Amino acid sequence: MFIPAGVDAAQVFYQHSPASSHQGIYNLWGQVPVPNLSGNTVAYYNLTAAGVTHAGNYGVSQWYRNFVAPTLGDQAPLIQMLQLRGQIDQAVVIPLASAGALAQRRARAWGQVDAVQGPQTTFSGTAAPGSKVRVYLGPAANPSEIALAGQTTADTAGAWTLTTRPLHDGCYRAVAMAFSRALQTRAGLAIVPMVPLGRFTYEGEDPSHALAPTDGGR
Repeated sequence: MFIPAGVDAAQVFYQHSPASSHQGIYNLWGQVPVPNLSGNTVAYYNLTAAGVTHAGNYGVSQWYRNFVAPTLGDQAPLIQMLQLRGQIDQAVVIPLASAGALAQRRARAWGQVDAVQGPQTTFSGTAAPGSKVRVYLGPAANPSEIALAGQTTADTAGAWTLTTRPLHDGCYRAVAMAFSRALQTRAGLAIVPMVPLGRFTYEGEDPSHALAPTDGGR
């Protein structure tokens, strides 16, 4: 499955599967591997909390038919209100090391690689006003490892920002997720918007004081 070049915007609804990996749970980081050939916005919505499964009477397609399709004439207002956006601030894009087909596919599926110079990393974006926003980080080479780097609250205009404590030098993947209690009006609508913030390399100004990702956001 992929998003073709002619698509202006896309939404991906999915459910986490507890697949064994390194004696733990394989986490998709809020981004199922859907190559995006359009270069435009892709919004991801985690339906795990709603009890949705991949198939059967409570499958993702049935959930979409029951909760989203009837609202499409109004541009799916709940889904629009739950949109989450984010970015890595003050980051410089690292050019692809290879122009080969594999490198190009990885860049489309996983996003560009940014360079961040310490002492800290700041993320920002927009979410539903009052949402609790969490940012998770983990090594880019091992998607089975992920840790909460910090949490914050979107203001009345929906803007949010979060600055981590100093990290260990290395290459990370980051994802943000939001939860709006005001918009979770029923169990079937327990939708958790998530957004990949991309891959980035971090180089602290003083590596001797670097810390692993912690629950210490603003």
